[in-house]
Amino acid sequence: MAEVTNELLMEVLRTIRGDIGELKEAHRQTHRRLSAIEHQLISINLNVNGHTDDIESLRERVERIERRLELTD
Repeated sequence: MAEVTNELLMEVLRTIRGDIGELKEAHRQTHRRLSAIEHQLISINLNVNGHTDDIESLRERVERIERRLELTD
């Protein structure tokens, strides 16, 4: 078995530190990407709600027109 020296321990610790640094960066990138997706979903939701309101308004107008023209059953 290899002798455990301070140099060997330091090498292992440097490797672990490097791996942790890479994991932190990967986590940051993932967090940024998820934040961007969240903002996109909020924007999509706002657009859908706006279109839903527009459709409801058009539906009400068509119903009013049908009533005036006596086209309803």
